[in-house]
Amino acid sequence: MIEVMVAMAILGIAMLALLSLHHQNLQSVIHAQEITRAAMLAEMVMTQAELEHYPEPGTTQGTFDQTFPGLYPGFQWQRSVEESGIFPDVRKVRVVVSYGPRQNQTFGLTEFVHNPETTTNGAPGSNPNQAGTVASKMPTDASASSANSESPNGAAAGNDPSNNPAKRRRSKSR
Repeated sequence: MIEVMVAMAILGIAMLALLSLHHQNLQSVIHAQEITRAAMLAEMVMTQAELEHYPEPGTTQGTFDQTFPGLYPGFQWQRSVEESGIFPDVRKVRVVVSYGPRQNQTFGLTEFVHNPETTTNGAPGSNPNQAGTVASKMPTDASASSANSESPNGAAAGNDPSNNPAKRRRSKSR
């Protein structure tokens, strides 16, 4: 009889641990869905800024109720546009989407937009019909991680001369 009670206690503890693990898994799935929604909504706000070609400096904010009534009630956005500080014909556009129970989680998106009205001797982005952009996407949640695409010597992997396959083949054949 005692053996049965001990076995039931062990089984109860194991079931409790499994239920706790299942709860953590569900919370992770919900968090991933929220980040995905925030990223999609941030890209939508950034696309609206791109359609303006060269947005005016300033800050705007709002919710998604007007565009998607009732679908994203806990999501808010803020877009700030400022001069790049380096190039006079480039502006920095930053979109931050806040979400969560107390708006305590955010997803940020930053893009640099080139003025399509200025042209420079065939340089990239000089097409007057197209705004040149460089984008940077990242969750601003402290738990998010980022990939590093630099080689060990600090050079970008695509610019590392030792990473050139043609050069490696020539050096091996000598």
